[in-house]
Amino acid sequence: MKTLHRLLLQGAASLCVVASATCMFIHADDPPGQPAAPVAQDDGALDLRKAAISVTLEPPTAMGEDGNSFMVGHTLKEAWVAKVASGNPRAPAAAMGVAVVGSGGGNIVWGYDTETGKREWKDTSKDSGISNIVIGLGRAYYTTYSCTLEGVDITTGKHLFCKYLAPTVSCAPDVYEDIAACAYHKDGSWKVSLHNADSGSTKWIKGTGNSGVVTAPVLYEKAVYMTTLDGGMQRWDQAKGKKEWTADFGAVSAPVPTPWGLLVTTTWDGAPDVKAAEQAKPMTEEERKKWERGTTTKTEPLNGTVVAARDRRVALIKDPSEAPKGKAKTTVTGPRSSLDYQGVRPGVSARNVIFAYDGKITAVNPVHGKVVWSVRVADGKTDFMRPLCHEGLVFVAGSDGTITALEEETGALIWAYHFKGQTFHAEPVGDADRVMVTTGSGLLVCLPIGIDEMQIGRPQVKGDGGVEGNASAYARVQETFRKVRNVVREVEEPEDMPGEPAPDARDGETPEGGAPAPAPADDGARRDDDEVEEISKGQWERQEERRAERAKAQGRDYEKQPFRRR
Repeated sequence: MKTLHRLLLQGAASLCVVASATCMFIHADDPPGQPAAPVAQDDGALDLRKAAISVTLEPPTAMGEDGNSFMVGHTLKEAWVAKVASGNPRAPAAAMGVAVVGSGGGNIVWGYDTETGKREWKDTSKDSGISNIVIGLGRAYYTTYSCTLEGVDITTGKHLFCKYLAPTVSCAPDVYEDIAACAYHKDGSWKVSLHNADSGSTKWIKGTGNSGVVTAPVLYEKAVYMTTLDGGMQRWDQAKGKKEWTADFGAVSAPVPTPWGLLVTTTWDGAPDVKAAEQAKPMTEEERKKWERGTTTKTEPLNGTVVAARDRRVALIKDPSEAPKGKAKTTVTGPRSSLDYQGVRPGVSARNVIFAYDGKITAVNPVHGKVVWSVRVADGKTDFMRPLCHEGLVFVAGSDGTITALEEETGALIWAYHFKGQTFHAEPVGDADRVMVTTGSGLLVCLPIGIDEMQIGRPQVKGDGGVEGNASAYARVQETFRKVRNVVREVEEPEDMPGEPAPDARDGETPEGGAPAPAPADDGARRDDDEVEEISKGQWERQEERRAERAKAQGRDYEKQPFRRR
């Protein structure tokens, strides 16, 4: 049945791509580039589980083997899955066609070919508990929980160095050009240190206080920035390790470097721009509750911030050389610092900030401080990982095992998959035409984006760094995915099929303009239409064999019926 399902996906995708190629232009549900149409069904929410194609992964049985390939619905290219850890391998990184991922609580780092899933190399770290991977200048860096900073060459797998930091290290590193930054708890307080990225040698080490660090320190414009679990933020000079300022404005994420300044998710409603003439007027408790009930489509941003969802706002510090003015009105408390804590960190492209939190995925234009589009997800309980902006798409992985590709320009759903029995706890990463994400069960999943099936080729980059023409470029990928999804649904159990396909981000209509016809009943019993013409014993046995295969794929038992002549 695995072969049958594989051929079904491959054949359906082939037919859809060929059919799409016969048209000069294929529209998405709304004309590409047009404003989003209101969605009436399900109160405007996008149900990702209904919109997705369900996939059951069959990874290699042993860790570190070459990945097993499987078909997806939006492209003829194959995806692949590999077993890389016994559990929780955290975020991978990818560059130059190589995906680098750690073995979670183990002490192994793997390098995989992003296109084929072939394991290229294996490196053994000095200690266990490997953090998120970061890549710079052809090298991958990570910390271990006990208790080192280490580096490895991503093309050869050669171990470069191992630098002892502290008895336990609960933050991933950051790297930029020839330096790496680390944070950890040592000698009764938290420390930040700067290292040579070639050898791991220490440039300087400073104490930062008693509060844990969110995610990792961040290198940006000759400084090191850290957000602490009490909502504070610090800036340290890279050259000598001098603390230049400390701010307290309810920060709940590590800062994100952008072309426009330093971006921070915060609960603060004041002005983060130090050049602002006035601070925002203090809010009463009643006003605060009103704002926290608001959404991106119904509220205006307060001075200096953009409402992302409820009590979380996106703040842009345009000039981080001076401390943001103001003070948070309430104390921010966070979970214990660990390798698994990520904070509420937005994704960034050349022109948008993408925020996924509290059941919404929102694109914000940071220059104008306005919402470009916002998608509310039906299952508000799902935790989203940090969004990835790559090749004109926004990729969002959820704790419910769904990964979704939305068009960055419009928020339209391009494709979505639900991996049965899996959960995502780390952000996805991209490289060329691939996107990769790890699962809580220890798998590395690599999906093709669909660039080969795009209508007009790769997205064109504008002079200002923005991506142009995506709405029309991905229409063919979207169309192919939806047709394959409908074919797959026709062979599923009727009770597993929704009454209507879910709407995408822009349209409440079904993918083909109407609900698909329900799958015919297939319970093994003869029906009236079976009796119109007598079938042979061979035909009957082949029919029963197909029914048994289908039932097995759906986890059901089926007893083949003996052939009887009328």
